[in-house]
Amino acid sequence: ETDEDNNIYLEYNAADGTGLKFLCFSPDNGFAVPVFVRTHDVPVGAKNAMAYDRARQQFYVAGQWGSVFTLDKSGNLLRNQEVFSSVNGYGCAYPHLMVDSFGVLHFADTTADAANCIPYSTIRYLKSTDGGATWRKMDGTALALPTSPEPDGPSDMINLPDEVSPYSTWLANFHVKDGK
Repeated sequence: ETDEDNNIYLEYNAADGTGLKFLCFSPDNGFAVPVFVRTHDVPVGAKNAMAYDRARQQFYVAGQWGSVFTLDKSGNLLRNQEVFSSVNGYGCAYPHLMVDSFGVLHFADTTADAANCIPYSTIRYLKSTDGGATWRKMDGTALALPTSPEPDGPSDMINLPDEVSPYSTWLANFHVKDGK
């Protein structure tokens, strides 16, 4: 991600297993070395996503296990929030985040069924209008956290019901425009 000052921010799961690495590169030094490197001992997993919220001047990182982490532009961890929790063998994989032009944070994730040899089950969606403090369904219904990623869980399923198949359900990316 980049910010309004053209800094480049990277996040990834630390290779040594220590958690989330968050780095900032600046045009002031030609992006040669990081301005800072922060490591946070939080459960990120191998697959994660990041989005920058320009209005709130903060970053969101969604981890593979269903948590969303909020960081400021200095890399300080502001919030570690379990949004989805594993229930009845269902968990999260392949998270996606975006902040739209209205400042709404959108989170979608492929649901994994641990009992299935090809585990992808459904695609779940929720949103936050307050920078990740609270989460809602598409229609605005508030969700208690952590919520369940199960196929009949309370968050919205955004794939078609007849597409609930471990062979066809996998979110590669998504984009929200004009509230849709």
